[in-house]
Amino acid sequence: MKLLRPLAATAAAFLIALAPAAAAPDTSKAGTIPPIDAVKAHMWKCLQMGSFEMTGEFRASKATHPITLHTNGNEMIYTFLKQPLQIRVVASPTQSIVQTRASSTDKWADVTGAARLKSVLGTDVTYEDLSLDFLRWPKVTPYGTDNVKTVDCFVFDAVPAGPSQFSKVRYWLTARECAFLKLEGMNAKGEVIKREEVMAVTQIKNMVMFKELVIATTVPGKGNVSLSRTFITIRNIKVIRAAT
Repeated sequence: MKLLRPLAATAAAFLIALAPAAAAPDTSKAGTIPPIDAVKAHMWKCLQMGSFEMTGEFRASKATHPITLHTNGNEMIYTFLKQPLQIRVVASPTQSIVQTRASSTDKWADVTGAARLKSVLGTDVTYEDLSLDFLRWPKVTPYGTDNVKTVDCFVFDAVPAGPSQFSKVRYWLTARECAFLKLEGMNAKGEVIKREEVMAVTQIKNMVMFKELVIATTVPGKGNVSLSRTFITIRNIKVIRAAT
């Protein structure tokens, strides 16, 4: 199957609320998925963003945290406007960097190992979630294909190489763009304990990026039953330099 960059014609198909798939992925089609190296190369290319300034929020049940988000290539800087916290994430095929500081005048401090498993301001979001590190895990196997609200997807299983809140993750990439769509994180028993899902997207120039992402902590083994949820929502976007 030919892999293409995001196109304007596909943007409308992504502007949907993505509910859990009605049926499990078709594991009999795992052999039809393109080689993982080709899929990953296209995925990382699509994750190269331009220079954008965005405003939005982390919205949990107990609190809403307004943010600004600055992107530049594979770098993302989250600034929490009512808390002394900035988070810098660099996600690329060769490295995953997560750093924090209290303000723009402070030095960045690395967040590594078990510290990445901590919650961000008491939300369902962990530093590991923001790192997108699961996309770099070396042990990845095709699981099958799926169709989520008319969007064809490739589904993969990945196992962490180091400390993680998960024993395994199952994640969905769009078949056309290889863009991240959703994730199910599992415990050692194979029970889903967290779900992450793109709920809406927006188009910027020739690329499509998420407008709302929900991260839900679920009842083990009952991935559709949420204990709590946090929404990461983007409200406004200012383009400084579009991706090429």
